[in-house]
Amino acid sequence: MWTAGHRIPVSIYADPRTYQRELDVFFYGPHWNYVGLEVEIPNAGDYFTRSLADESVIVTRDGSGAVRALWSGCTSDCCPGLDPVQNPHR
Repeated sequence: MWTAGHRIPVSIYADPRTYQRELDVFFYGPHWNYVGLEVEIPNAGDYFTRSLADESVIVTRDGSGAVRALWSGCTSDCCPGLDPVQNPHR
């Protein structure tokens, strides 16, 4: 590892253990991650997708007007991909 006042070794940028540790701390830890704004989905049925680390997230506004965020966990070919932004009302 490195200490203050020293350069970070170049090897750390390609180290799988460091990458996994950063994922666990910054993306999968016990905290919220910002993915977008409510104004991006003003109408029921609108949605957008975001990549968050190694995962895909779908954020949508449901029929009652609530904002929902879903982890896109389908790895099957049966699920069609979504366009990054979908707003059928524009």
